[in-house]
Amino acid sequence: KMQDTNNSVLFLFNRKKTLLLHNKIKKDMYINADKIEWTLIFVAEFGRKFGLTTKQAFNYLTRYKGIDFIDRHYDYVHTQSFQSMINDICEYCHRKGGALL
Repeated sequence: KMQDTNNSVLFLFNRKKTLLLHNKIKKDMYINADKIEWTLIFVAEFGRKFGLTTKQAFNYLTRYKGIDFIDRHYDYVHTQSFQSMINDICEYCHRKGGALL
């Protein structure tokens, strides 16, 4: 009888861990989807400001670490206006060797 109780407790514990992990993965998927969507819009707006295609803008932002900056600081950048972040990321990329200002 004690073995059955232990197995039941272990099953419930594992089930709870599985549900918590599932919820975290689900939440992370939504966060990642939001992050990707925001970044794609940002890249398009960045390109528009400088007369670049989206691909050119993405390549520039990747080469001069703008995408990396956005990835590492998404919690901050997505709360700012696109115009403000375009200016800030442009300056950041310039410091990393980019020619756009």
